[in-house]
Amino acid sequence: MLKLARLNNGILISSFTTVVSAGQVATDGSMGAATTLTGPNYNVSQDLGTTVGNNLFHSFGTFNLSQGDVATFTGADTIQNVISRVTDGNPSSIDGTIESQVGNANFFFINPAGVVFGQHATVNVPGDFHVSTANELRFADGTKYNLQTTHGSLTAAPPEAFGFLAATGNIVIEGGQLQFSEGSNVSFSGGSIISNNATIEVPQGSLQIYGQGNAVVNVPINGELPIGNGSIAINGGGWSVGGGNGGGSIVVSGGEVSIINGGVVASSTNGQGNAGFVNVNAANLLIDGQGNENFTGIASQANSNSTGDAGTINVVVTGNVQILNNGKISSNTFAQGNAGSVTLNVAGTLQILNGSGVSSSTRGQGDAGVVTVAAGNLIIDAGSFTKHLTGISSQANSNSTGNAGAVNVNVVGTLQILNGGEIASNTFATGNAGNITVAAGDLIIDGQEAAIFTGIASGVAPNATGNAGVIKINVAGTLQILHGGEITSSSFSQGNAGSIFVAATNVILDDHDSSYFTGITSGVAPNSSGNAGQIVITAANNLSIIGTAEITSANYGTGNAGSIIISANRLINMQHGSITTISNVGHGGDININAPIIRLHNGQITTSVEGEGGNGGDINLNGNFLVLDTGFIQANTAGADAKGGNIFVNMDGLFTNGGKVKIGGWKKEIFVPNSGKNIIQAAANARENYGNITFKNPKDDAASSIGADFNRLEPLKITKYPCEDFKHRASFHRKKVVILPNVE
Repeated sequence: MLKLARLNNGILISSFTTVVSAGQVATDGSMGAATTLTGPNYNVSQDLGTTVGNNLFHSFGTFNLSQGDVATFTGADTIQNVISRVTDGNPSSIDGTIESQVGNANFFFINPAGVVFGQHATVNVPGDFHVSTANELRFADGTKYNLQTTHGSLTAAPPEAFGFLAATGNIVIEGGQLQFSEGSNVSFSGGSIISNNATIEVPQGSLQIYGQGNAVVNVPINGELPIGNGSIAINGGGWSVGGGNGGGSIVVSGGEVSIINGGVVASSTNGQGNAGFVNVNAANLLIDGQGNENFTGIASQANSNSTGDAGTINVVVTGNVQILNNGKISSNTFAQGNAGSVTLNVAGTLQILNGSGVSSSTRGQGDAGVVTVAAGNLIIDAGSFTKHLTGISSQANSNSTGNAGAVNVNVVGTLQILNGGEIASNTFATGNAGNITVAAGDLIIDGQEAAIFTGIASGVAPNATGNAGVIKINVAGTLQILHGGEITSSSFSQGNAGSIFVAATNVILDDHDSSYFTGITSGVAPNSSGNAGQIVITAANNLSIIGTAEITSANYGTGNAGSIIISANRLINMQHGSITTISNVGHGGDININAPIIRLHNGQITTSVEGEGGNGGDINLNGNFLVLDTGFIQANTAGADAKGGNIFVNMDGLFTNGGKVKIGGWKKEIFVPNSGKNIIQAAANARENYGNITFKNPKDDAASSIGADFNRLEPLKITKYPCEDFKHRASFHRKKVVILPNVE
């Protein structure tokens, strides 16, 4: 007796009992003599069925095998297909062995009431193996073999598909190991497919799993599976193809698909051939490690000492996906071959939580694959998990020589990266990190004061020699980076940090008093030799930098800082925030800002060289109104022979608190919030190396145009001021330069 239960989330997992006191195999007399066979060694000979051409048809009233039972099918070597049906309306329980000694024949077993494989079940057939609860088997000439088919209606045509006409029974695999012939094709198709701590292995072959539900469909024996709505559940154990010299593939199609508690769907290669692909189609998908330390999820792998590539992974879900508690979807290489690409397409909401990930990586000579994720909405949240990355990534890990792959994420609605969640492509070795492209309706990066990195990153780890990748982000609505969230491309070694390109309708950076860096940065750490990358930000409306949030291109090693280009069509509002380029001994990067209104309320725009040798970067401000309310604009260098940067203020109106601003100056000016000081400087050690400060002639009627928000500020008329003698060291102290994501 088979009993099924549903969990609270509606996903069919398990809960069944099988009651088989003893094996029983009996033919029903429709295809040969009606007889009850004697066990435990049941001999199912050719004469108990009907042979038409190369097809051998059997029909059983009952087919059950208990532990230790063996049902041996025999027949002529010319037979290509052994086809069996069970007609009594009860599920078949198989806890013994099905064996075929019929040449190299394929084996078909059909029972619409259901099939249960026990923990002692084994299958030993020379060809392909297909088990189904379909209502009928369909042949190439249109003939059908169902419960009503009579002796005179059989065909010599090859089987082609299973026909499901109404809801049917389930296939349950309870424990044990089902291992099939090398290179064979294996399929399980039923109302629901339930696997509990069971292993299905098809060496260098293919595996198809189909959950019908109540769909009326034609399920091909070979070819693309239709969409099913039946449950498919893997609780522990694993389904695998490949090994050896690779080959084969896995295709899973169902409604509610769950892989939990160490369950695995995987392809692999140990040799010269490539691993096969893994395709999963579902209405909803759950991958949940449930605290199991073993891998839980979907994988393809090129194992050590192989030369073939890992396979691709393609997952399509019409509803929602949850990947929880160290669940994974990944393609990896440990050898010469490349990892495969990973593609996840979710129409609804995708959640990646608590140590889970969608990834591709290399630990060998091959390259990691491209990772592509598309979703209606996406939430990435590490929760309390800190052992490794939670999120979406492609990595070149330690001791590898291949490159990390690109990461592409497209979210129609809202993308949330929270509390240690990441989208990343990093290198820990000689290969390069990959580029990252993110598109979203709205994007929220909220660190929530997590001690680990939260955000989007491409980085070069210490002792690695590759370069970081480029990050491109396009947000149709609002981008918010909050409370320790980051977008960063960084280098802690010889390689260069990458450039960052951001486009959004509105951009908000707000640290919410976080003790961690909040903002956008391309950075190079101390003792590193690479260059920092460029940062380009375009806001269709407004850009706000609040608290101690920052936009920074910083080089604390020996290379150059990158430039920063920011454009907003309405307002750039800096409330205690900063836009900064910093270098140690290399050249400071330029800053170019374009907006109708640029407001610095306790804000800083600075290009600084803090060590010897590098020239300060230039600052160009273009727009209608510049508002300084404790605002610092500085382009300085501390190098003995280096030049300070130039500052050009191309604005129609300049407004300050009290109508005052200090241009240049002998004394070192330190930024103090709410001090009321407004500073514009371009200083160097030697007077002849000071930068120029140039102002466009402001319009006389500018005050009437700026609006009520700034009524307390007074216009300042400046045409051109020379830079006074001034030696300045930047007061910009970062709480955190860059944090490379924790991935290993």
